[in-house]
Amino acid sequence: MFFVPGGASTPERIAATRAGIGEWVDGSGGVLSYKVVDHAAGADVTIRFLPGSFLVPNPMEVGRTTTVSEGHVLRHADISLATAQMTDADLTEHVAHEWRYTLGIHGHSDNPGDLMYGVTVHMIYVGRDAPPEQTRRVTTRDRNTIERAYPAWFREKRVVRA
Repeated sequence: MFFVPGGASTPERIAATRAGIGEWVDGSGGVLSYKVVDHAAGADVTIRFLPGSFLVPNPMEVGRTTTVSEGHVLRHADISLATAQMTDADLTEHVAHEWRYTLGIHGHSDNPGDLMYGVTVHMIYVGRDAPPEQTRRVTTRDRNTIERAYPAWFREKRVVRA
């Protein structure tokens, strides 16, 4: 993985991004992992932070992952993130959602609690009775999807489900 310098890249955004990817590492019981490299040429995944509020041309899109495959083998993924309106917690959640594409999972879940759900919804409350905001994490359903996509990895590790 390589973080593209410039644009809207900051140490805080990189840390929030690593936390989002860490959701998958933790949610898989350590079966999934990643390594940050110093040069784009050595990276399977590049991550780019953009200063806008959305990704052109779609004003509803703040994260986009494009992938390059050869046959059934995923060779490279490029994640672009519009960061102008995102808190670090928002960025962590969006990265965790986008990271699934780098794992070869392109469908969306029908359960709003799953990271693989297609839309992020945040409720806005007025007054003091607002509940604390809940950040989505890797759910059992998310993990089951990855485990089904890569059963050999999980058999070898013999991970205990949370």
